[in-house]
Amino acid sequence: MRLRLAAAGLGLLALGAACRTPRGFDPAPEIERALAALRDGKVELASALLQRLRRRASGDATVAEWTALVAELTWDDAAAAQHYASAIRLLLGAKVADHADRIADLRGRLGELLFRSGRHGEAIDALRLGAVGAAAPRRLALANLAERLPYQRQTSGPLLTEVARLPGELPEFLCGTAAQQRPFAVDTGTSTTAMVRSVAVELGVRDLQPAGSAHDAAGRSLPVAVGVLEPLRIGDLDLGPVPVLVVDDELLRLRDGHGGATHVPVGVLGLDLVGSFRLTLDAERESLVLELPRGLRTEESVACVRADGRCLVPVVVDDTRLWFVLDTGASHSSLTPAGLRELPGGAGRASPGYRRIWALGGSQVAVREVRALALKVSAAAFREVVLPVVERAGGGKESGSDLFPVHGVLGFDLLGRCRVVLDQGRCRIEGVR
Repeated sequence: MRLRLAAAGLGLLALGAACRTPRGFDPAPEIERALAALRDGKVELASALLQRLRRRASGDATVAEWTALVAELTWDDAAAAQHYASAIRLLLGAKVADHADRIADLRGRLGELLFRSGRHGEAIDALRLGAVGAAAPRRLALANLAERLPYQRQTSGPLLTEVARLPGELPEFLCGTAAQQRPFAVDTGTSTTAMVRSVAVELGVRDLQPAGSAHDAAGRSLPVAVGVLEPLRIGDLDLGPVPVLVVDDELLRLRDGHGGATHVPVGVLGLDLVGSFRLTLDAERESLVLELPRGLRTEESVACVRADGRCLVPVVVDDTRLWFVLDTGASHSSLTPAGLRELPGGAGRASPGYRRIWALGGSQVAVREVRALALKVSAAAFREVVLPVVERAGGGKESGSDLFPVHGVLGFDLLGRCRVVLDQGRCRIEGVR
């Protein structure tokens, strides 16, 4: 379940709206080079091109927008907020009437970024001013919640906690309030911490209000609400009041395209929450560790990309570098058709597998699969892997998912054998069994 950021190009792909650029200089070709790099998964090249362009065309609003978006992709929320604010100032200074919708959307995206970063007080005005179009219900609901949350996210208690994993097919752990605990799954493939309505009532979620719709893993649009859980406790950590997404009981499903867990969790800890800590899922200790982030050394980790509300990691499949969603909530790893095309041999590598799988809604389908693959991600290596080929649900222009490639999903069938550490946009994965 994810509240998808309306990212790439609701107005951004119109490259002609520059303002105060150097005389005779057209940034559009350089922007297009950066976008082509992003579509190829070359985020480092895109970032370098845009940073250089930003120095040369600091007065161009479109350059500032794209620089902000790439900063978001690379987990640099502070820089992204500065660049969004710069783009807004440049467009306001241009005093062009037809920039009004673009300015409002930029304000809304800035507000959502600040809210996700725990800068609730700063987010309020931006969310209200950016409450336009299809995003209006969500942004107004978030603005209302921000007024009822601490000005800035705060965590109290010890700096580290370890929680034992519950028995089952997915990484579930007890958390909730001091008085009541419920099993929540850690789901790094979900952007937003969520729970079913009955559990929200049991845990005393307050200020519950409609927030438009969100897309589930199958691409269905579902009505959602948001509220405040106070306080959220995970082990010994008191996270204080946190915003949560609430859906009707029958709509929250972690069954993915490969059957999922036979037991469906009543809630998930999404990337919005666990991504603000150093997260360790340890298959050897069968535990979850949360602690304050302190970064991972470059030589022992890989850089992640945060696209469409999900964490993507580079995976080498048969000597080909691809981008997979790091998805602890998926029962099985898979390839997308785009990932299949990138492999040596392309579509010819897939053969009928007749794997009967469950999609959301209960339908059964057969898929192709690619056998005998070698995968390497960070320090973990896997041999003789079988990856079903599954169409990637959802996405499209509004979510910005066409901006960056998704070649597959790294699910718990492989991650469950590893120690996974996620910290400030870098990931280390080591095989332990």
